[in-house]
Amino acid sequence: VKELKIRLWHALCTGIIILSLIVYVSFIPSAPIPLTLDQALTAYNFEAAREAAADSECKDERILGFGDIICPRTINLVKIITAEVTYMSDNNQFAKAASSIEELNALEYFDELSKVGQIQNNLNDTKDALYLTLLTKGINSKQLSEEKIKIYLSLMTDGEKKEIVENLLK
Repeated sequence: VKELKIRLWHALCTGIIILSLIVYVSFIPSAPIPLTLDQALTAYNFEAAREAAADSECKDERILGFGDIICPRTINLVKIITAEVTYMSDNNQFAKAASSIEELNALEYFDELSKVGQIQNNLNDTKDALYLTLLTKGINSKQLSEEKIKIYLSLMTDGEKKEIVENLLK
C-alpha cells in the first residue's frame, strides 16, 4: 500500500509540474517576430518595412577613388518609398505621397549608388517617375486641384514626363 501511495504521489507531482508548465507557457506574452522588408511591403506595413531597412548599414569603402559604397538601407528605402507613393496615390493620399517622394532627397549615397547601377535611376528620374504616378492617378480620379497639379508638375525635371501630364489635363 505504501508503494502504491508513493507511485500515486509521483504521478500527481509529475502531472502538477506538467500542468504548471502548460499554464505558464500559455500566459507568457510572446514577442512579435519582426517582419522582413518584403513581408512588410506585401502587407503595406510601411513602418515595419522602415524598421527592417533601418537595421542595414551604409559604408563608404572607397580609398583614393577605389572601392565600393555599400548602402542597402538606401536601396531598401527607395523600394519602400516607391511602394508608399503607389499605395498612397491609389488611396487618394496625394499630400502624403508627395511628402514621401521628397524623402528621397535625404537618402545617403543615392547618386553614387545610381552611378554604379545599384539603384536603377538617378534621383531626379526616380522623383519624376513617382510624381508622374501621383499626378496620373490624381488627375484620372479627379482628386487633385489645379493648384496641386501645378505644384507637383513644377517639381518635375523631365520634359517628356511633364508633357505626359499636360496631355492628361487636356
